[in-house]
Amino acid sequence: MDIRYSANQRDFKHYTTEELRNEFLILNLYQPAKVVSVYSHVDRMVTLGCMPVDETVPLEKDMDVWHCFGTEFFLERREIGIFNIGNAGKITVDGTVYSMNNKDCLYITRGAKEVLFSSDDASAPAKGGLKMLTKNIASEFGAQNIQCNGIGPGYIATPQTAPLREPQPDGSKHPFDQFICSRTPTNRWGTTEDLVGPAIFLASDASNFVNGQILYVDGGILGYIGRQP
Repeated sequence: MDIRYSANQRDFKHYTTEELRNEFLILNLYQPAKVVSVYSHVDRMVTLGCMPVDETVPLEKDMDVWHCFGTEFFLERREIGIFNIGNAGKITVDGTVYSMNNKDCLYITRGAKEVLFSSDDASAPAKGGLKMLTKNIASEFGAQNIQCNGIGPGYIATPQTAPLREPQPDGSKHPFDQFICSRTPTNRWGTTEDLVGPAIFLASDASNFVNGQILYVDGGILGYIGRQP
């Protein structure tokens, strides 16, 4: 679990770009079949990201709950709000199944012992967690001239996704590669360079009146999925 400590507001003014990124930027929040967790000493808040693919993923996967929180299970003393920014999936809470489409939200009260995540289609996984956090921070701290926005990357060509882009033995595209390219209007995977401009925009004065937003950099795939049979 990544642990972030509170930053002194006087020291913050002298941070370099690299120091700002290390303190506040959460990277790689969505990884296939994993739960990524970032604990902040600000309000003792935990940001979680989960992207189930071809297996059901428990909320506490690879998490030492007792060591991290001193409780028997994650929601023993916490509640959680989940926002699905991916495709259709399901969340099972203590045996009750909730279907989650894109942009659906689910609030789970304190005391729930078992929370499971799954995607309806492994080639179009569900993702949940970051968007509601962004909006909540923007709402709470906007009066102090603090903005909180996020970047919602689409499918990016990285070493992590390389196996999904490798040609098959017969020379054809990997099925997942075919799926992504056929549903992205730009007909390609994104690159890390595609994220630079949006990040500069959100970090500059040009975005001073932008708050609580997720800027999707996905080649248009979110607008396209669901329109084709």
